[in-house]
Amino acid sequence: MDEENALQKDSKSHFVKDANLFCRKHQLRLTLKGLYLCNINEQE
Repeated sequence: MDEENALQKDSKSHFVKDANLFCRKHQLRLTLKGLYLCNINEQE
């Protein structure tokens, strides 16, 4: 569980900048739900 939390914290820090562009392209709002959806889309 600790590793998973650390990983999420790590990817969030460098992910937020890309998420802004990604969400704009896909017309998603930068909300927690939007960031979650963007994160899923990036991983796939």
